[in-house]
Amino acid sequence: MHEPLNTLELHRLHDEAHARAEALRRAARDDVWRGADALLCNARSRALRAADRLAHRIGRHGRPGGAASATAGCPAASAG
Repeated sequence: MHEPLNTLELHRLHDEAHARAEALRRAARDDVWRGADALLCNARSRALRAADRLAHRIGRHGRPGGAASATAGCPAASAG
């Protein structure tokens, strides 16, 4: 059998457990944000490509407004 832990040892183990739990939470948050960022970047790229293709089609079919880029005037488009 295990012998009972003294108070100091119990507090030390408790503090270690808390520190480990915090490290795991921090790592999990980082993973979530990394995944969310990748998902948003992918969605943004697909949306910009679709908008450019639509603008090209509209311009090719002679619609009023010409074939200006669908991202013209969009501050987010010039940032990336």
